Amino acid sequence: MIQKLILQNFRCHETFACDGLEQNVMIVGENGKGKTSFLEAIYILSRCRSFRTPRIRECVGWNKRGFGISGLLVEESQEAKRIKFEWSRAGRQMSLGSSENVSLKAFWGSFHAVAFVNNDRQLVTGGGSNRRQW
Repeated sequence: MIQKLILQNFRCHETFACDGLEQNVMIVGENGKGKTSFLEAIYILSRCRSFRTPRIRECVGWNKRGFGISGLLVEESQEAKRIKFEWSRAGRQMSLGSSENVSLKAFWGSFHAVAFVNNDRQLVTGGGSNRRQW
C-alpha cells in the first residue's frame, strides 16, 4: 500500500507531496487543479506507463526537462520501502528500496494500481455483449 507520494515537475504539479494515503482518501478540487494527474502519477509508479497517454513525455511539466514520482510503500509486514520513478529525455530511472537503477522487471508490479476511465464504465453499466467482448 502506498503511504506517501511526492511529485516533481509532473504535469501541473511543480512540487506536490501527499501523506497519509494508507487511509481512505477523497480527492476534491476545482477543474484543472491536478486531481487526475495525481491519480495518473500513482498509476505510473505502479505500471511505468500512463493511462492517459501513450507518450509519457507528455507528463513532464511545462518548460521542464523531466519529472519524478516517488513514494513510500508499506508492505503487509509493516516494513516501509521507498519507490521512485524518474523520466527525462535521457531515459527513465527506477529505484526500489535501497537499490538504484533497477530493471523494469524488478520494478514493475511493486504494488498494484487499477484505473477505470470513462470507456471502462461500459463494463459495469453496459449490456452483456460489452462484457463478453472484454
